[in-house]
Amino acid sequence: FLDEFSYDETKNFLSSCEIVYFLQSLAMKGPGLLPVKGYMVRQYPDNFKVARRTDDGAKTVIAEYDERPARKDLDELFFKDSEERDKDLGLFERLKRIQKEASNI
Repeated sequence: FLDEFSYDETKNFLSSCEIVYFLQSLAMKGPGLLPVKGYMVRQYPDNFKVARRTDDGAKTVIAEYDERPARKDLDELFFKDSEERDKDLGLFERLKRIQKEASNI
């Protein structure tokens, strides 16, 4: 907010702007509350890129968007990606990942 009395003017001003640089860390959930780390980035004039961190610490771009995606779309994207990538994980491996994530809090 520019100030508390100009909420509508602030929203109108911000909606007229184009995001030229954006970086957001994402902590998402896969099937069975499996934690999935990722990020979303945009560097004008490129699209918004959404990436997932892989087990070896690398990043893999899993989607690109012209416009900033809604949180609901990101939830679905990460869930489906994790469903496919992590389908062969056993119960023990899933529990290890959940425990590792809990220890990072």
